[in-house]
Amino acid sequence: MKKYIIMRFLNNCYSYLFIFLFLILFSFDSVAQYSLNKSYDNIEIRGNITSIYKGRWYPDSANYTLSKQHKNLMRLKDARVRLKGSSMKKKFNYELHLDFANLADQNNSPELPILDGYVTYNGPLDITVGYTKLPISRESMTPIIYSPWLKRSMIIDEGQSRRDLGVHLEKGIFSDKINFYTSFVNGLTEISKQQDDSLGYELISRIDFAYPSKMKYRAINISKSALPILALGVSYRQSHKGEFHDADDETIWTGIDGLKQSLSYDFAVKFKGISLLIERHQINYEMDPIFIGNLSIPPQAQGNYPNYPYVLDDFKTKGKIVQLSYYHKKWRSVYSIRYDDANINYLEKDNESTSYDESIGKNEKTIGFAYNYRFNSHLSVFKLQLTRTVFAGFDKYGATLDYSLRPKMYELRVGFQYIIG
Repeated sequence: MKKYIIMRFLNNCYSYLFIFLFLILFSFDSVAQYSLNKSYDNIEIRGNITSIYKGRWYPDSANYTLSKQHKNLMRLKDARVRLKGSSMKKKFNYELHLDFANLADQNNSPELPILDGYVTYNGPLDITVGYTKLPISRESMTPIIYSPWLKRSMIIDEGQSRRDLGVHLEKGIFSDKINFYTSFVNGLTEISKQQDDSLGYELISRIDFAYPSKMKYRAINISKSALPILALGVSYRQSHKGEFHDADDETIWTGIDGLKQSLSYDFAVKFKGISLLIERHQINYEMDPIFIGNLSIPPQAQGNYPNYPYVLDDFKTKGKIVQLSYYHKKWRSVYSIRYDDANINYLEKDNESTSYDESIGKNEKTIGFAYNYRFNSHLSVFKLQLTRTVFAGFDKYGATLDYSLRPKMYELRVGFQYIIG
């Protein structure tokens, strides 16, 4: 009872803080960029509000559609405030990025609203210390406000954690046509955790090339570049965490114990309003021997998982993305199509061979269409996306599910994105 009262109190405090900050923001003219300057120091205040409608239906199963009626709802997707600044003649940059949207859910415990909180030293090598986005792929590094879509692809959204706390290094050469990124981070989902008993680590490295000029992390070619701009990126990620995580963790990456290695490739082209993005992701897992082999099987694995010590020692997750967008400046419109697939669970390896069975795991294939209407240059945008998802595969973990029996899913998302500043 005491815990419940405390959590409700914290939830109310967060809600009051959210209201206070937004009242401050709306006290200004909402079409300008707000900044405070003093000598060489300055602070910029920005934010965005995105409200959406989300509906799902299953044409092949009226019963399944009825059981998913809770997916037909209006939702506050984003309610963000972003403070960015610099000091000492821009030798230091800093950012505090907060999202209060989840605090409106009174049925769940309040979540920390921190999206970014870091300080960067700008020198021959840019050094960032704090909590921020990880350099795992072009789609992941592109802010969602610069995307025609309201939801990221499955392999990005649920395949890997996208932010973490640590030290982040960045170096650009040849006018940022070539960029190097390296991050040393905790590899934990809890940014305020007091200690890590696993003694593990996580390393992320990325290099990207662009020609004939740099390519920003934007999914829409607003500039309508006269010459084709090409970009190629490669990201590698490795984590070795030894503590047991909950199998229902928010991402597959953080929910696995042991050595995890991810390799991602992305290729992008921008030309005369056209934007093309292709990504390929593969993640390899090797369970720590301390959790498998001859040790006792966890209670949740007994009975239903007779092969548990062997099944979990080596498996994979993979996925790909193909996205094509076009910006029609005269009509202020963006049209986009996207195909993505993900075996978000497991490609199980037979203990007596080196081949992987792709029928094992939750396989999802999604094709979708998105339309945007841009009201002004400040990214006040009406967004619509319609997707069709086909399921396949068989999951041996958590529940014995034949995903191929799950009917095709259609989802409609309609939203309005308003940028402050």
